[in-house]
Amino acid sequence: MPFVFYQSIPQFKGTVDGLSGTFEVDTGSRGALTLMSPFVASHELAKKYDSNVAGITGYGIGGASSARVTRVKTMTVGSVEVPNVITDLSTDTMGAMADSSVSGNLGGGVLKRFTVTFDYRNQIMYLQKSADFAQTEGDRSGLVIAAAKAGIRVLGVLTSTPAARAGLVPRDLLKTVNGVDASHLGLVRIRQILSGPPGTTVNLTVSTGTAAARAVTLTLKDYV
Repeated sequence: MPFVFYQSIPQFKGTVDGLSGTFEVDTGSRGALTLMSPFVASHELAKKYDSNVAGITGYGIGGASSARVTRVKTMTVGSVEVPNVITDLSTDTMGAMADSSVSGNLGGGVLKRFTVTFDYRNQIMYLQKSADFAQTEGDRSGLVIAAAKAGIRVLGVLTSTPAARAGLVPRDLLKTVNGVDASHLGLVRIRQILSGPPGTTVNLTVSTGTAAARAVTLTLKDYV
């Protein structure tokens, strides 16, 4: 698949549920697909997908990014149709996700379905379907977490998700996950646990500020 460079970022032409656009390849993003807020507004996508799952979906150099989370039926990347893509409909009013010159940001959540090779000199990206091509799911908790000096910190809680129903809030600190010290488990392993099969129970010990630690139970589920 041919691409062009925008500064140092590869960009390609693709479609999302039949809508054509220009998308950038972001190998540093854990998300699958983020549609920029001007693209969302111009095509009235918030109305089209009508998602009640919303909140902070990640952090970058410029700070927090917020979106409504939904799922598109099909995205085309070159000649490949990628089904059931979890998608952030950006609600940002400034920053990278409010860029009107690009339609969306393609991240690791889609790229992991392929073995990806970049030929920068000839500006070609090669995509070979991997064993994970059919893997369409990600987080099933609704937690946005990051490593901090004090441990694993909750940065955001998406509405209408298991984490929201369990009463977790931003600034909560994860102390233990299923009885194991959260700092020992590490961020990657905890994210894997929170992406477990629907119906899985995850037991957390959580502290907020100087308050005593409390027990929280999450029952994982697909929320989009």
